[in-house]
Amino acid sequence: MNFKQIIHDELKDRHLTDREKLRYIYKRACEEFYFDHRWFYTDTLHDEKLAKHIEKRHIDLENVDDFSVVCHTMSREVLKPLVDEFTSFKTEIVKDRCHTTLNVHEPNGTIWNLDATCGDMPRAKLNLVPLGMKSDSIQPSFLDDIDLDIGFIFDTIDDYLRMVNASCFPDLIRKIGKILETTKVKNNYSDTRFFMKMYSYMMLCDTETFLDEKYNFHRLMNLCDDNAYFDVCKKDDCFKLYEINEDEYNHLVKTLRCK
Repeated sequence: MNFKQIIHDELKDRHLTDREKLRYIYKRACEEFYFDHRWFYTDTLHDEKLAKHIEKRHIDLENVDDFSVVCHTMSREVLKPLVDEFTSFKTEIVKDRCHTTLNVHEPNGTIWNLDATCGDMPRAKLNLVPLGMKSDSIQPSFLDDIDLDIGFIFDTIDDYLRMVNASCFPDLIRKIGKILETTKVKNNYSDTRFFMKMYSYMMLCDTETFLDEKYNFHRLMNLCDDNAYFDVCKKDDCFKLYEINEDEYNHLVKTLRCK
């Protein structure tokens, strides 16, 4: 995908201010890219080679074939070149030992900090308000006016919670799984995990991340009082919720890694 060309085509007739373009670019990048959840487990699997590859990976925005990022690559390889290309603002990579964000400097002295890996990539795919674009000199409510001017109309987490109504916990989880199938977060584990955690207080059961040596992720749920067991895993290129039996659940818990 030529993501740079897509942004160009979407902006060219919009007549947006640079600040509005910044907001637009941030949201659209969060919609397309996703966090590489393997990053959190390279230490567990002693996979220094993969960790280095993930952190140092170059992304060609004119030919993107892998939309996985971490904070370092999202800031350095995606947001910075897009903001540099489509606005007149100055950009500055802000990096410490463990985390990287992007500062964007307006001529009037306003500084925006962009941190897409605080949850904004799944939020954007669910059409929830992005929260990781902040400025110490601008009230968060001011972004509401920018979003309105751009034409962004967001859903809320409550909208998603109201979609679930069930008489028992197994049916509730089944309905959450059906909703997952209709969303854009189903394509990778990090976004799927955010979605499942959004409903966690309703499910009243422990859910944990499990994985094998090839970074195949599972999110297992045990409703032992109802004799119901579930596995959220990737099949046919997207994550879905599957109902499994107790033996299958125990086998996965025993053979997979959990952090």
